[in-house]
Amino acid sequence: MDTPIGNSIESLRTFFVENVSKFCDKCGTAYKPDNIDIVSESNASVIIQAQCDNCKGIYMAHVIKPLQMTKKIPIRLDIAHTLLHPYYLLGPISSDELLALRKKLAKIKTREEFLKLTTN
Repeated sequence: MDTPIGNSIESLRTFFVENVSKFCDKCGTAYKPDNIDIVSESNASVIIQAQCDNCKGIYMAHVIKPLQMTKKIPIRLDIAHTLLHPYYLLGPISSDELLALRKKLAKIKTREEFLKLTTN
């Protein structure tokens, strides 16, 4: 890996194209810088998402910055990277949160009750 990873969006996009993937694994179309977005970033790592212009295939790569190590995985998503970012900031869901939600859902009897729960 010849290109050192930087902190700007442009350097991260360049790093992805030069060191992770130049072409879509599905159809072979070359990635352009505007196909690549940053989902989450910290001092230690960055999660990069690339979407092919041609086939709309989406790939994500988790790059460990100091080591410049990465792994790219294909992923099927129906939401844009801009909608993913807020969920990364929330952190993991705890067991207690899931159990509390399950108890609330078990009490729902009507569509209106469900809508009331989901809009609060």
